[in-house]
Amino acid sequence: MKARHVRDLLLVAAVVAIAVAAVVPSRAPDREPVAADRGDAPKEEPPEPPAQEARGAPTPAVTAFPIAAGATWVYHVEGPEELVPSDRWTLEVRALPEGDAPGEVAVGFGAERSSHPFWIEGGAVRLAALPFVEPLELSGPKPGAIEGFLVPPRRGLGDGAAWSQSFARSGEHEMTDAKGRTERVAVRGTQIDRALAGELADVTVPAGTFPARRIDWTARVELFVGKRPVLDPLTAKPFRTEILWVSEGVGIVRRRVEHAIPDETVVTFDLVSYTVPPPAGGI
Repeated sequence: MKARHVRDLLLVAAVVAIAVAAVVPSRAPDREPVAADRGDAPKEEPPEPPAQEARGAPTPAVTAFPIAAGATWVYHVEGPEELVPSDRWTLEVRALPEGDAPGEVAVGFGAERSSHPFWIEGGAVRLAALPFVEPLELSGPKPGAIEGFLVPPRRGLGDGAAWSQSFARSGEHEMTDAKGRTERVAVRGTQIDRALAGELADVTVPAGTFPARRIDWTARVELFVGKRPVLDPLTAKPFRTEILWVSEGVGIVRRRVEHAIPDETVVTFDLVSYTVPPPAGGI
């Protein structure tokens, strides 16, 4: 009787166990690693922080050649004696532009120097201190208003780049009247120089060999006597063509200037030496 009772208890226990197993879900199997967990799969990069607004003094734009206070370039010059008083021509940077005030350069043949303003705007250099840029008969007076630039910023000095520089001109011009008489009359007007950048090549001058960008210039002038335009050979076609070679980090290494009026005249400038102080305070 006792054995039968034990057997009944075991049967009841078995039935209860089966019922519990049917109600309670089995334990989920371990999760299979996903791709992001495997070492051979790329991990998601954290998002980049939002861009911060630049603060403090702006980084100065870089010019195509070094402009620093105290920088000096000396050139050997060849040309007609009546135009070239010395075989040495010098360009010195005496002061940098500050605020709205222009900088100052001093230029001249031999020991003589004359001062000229210059500006740096976005890395472009506006300067009217190079000799033999204007018509030869108007070489005395300094130009009035200057617009455009002589050399663009470094990023703009590539093959095929084009730009211009213009000057307000005044002086005396020799004209011939209807009866063949000549007279000198007061004139005013505008000179426009157009530039086209060309190839980059090695240029050898007394100062050394430099990789330099060729720049071809063509200059025309419009003149007026009062309100009447001057129509003669000087204003009818380009009066000057020029090849300028600029080397980044060095400056102008060579110039070849050719004037067609009054006679065909060629003047050349080759760099002999240059001194560029450290860029602190320069651009």
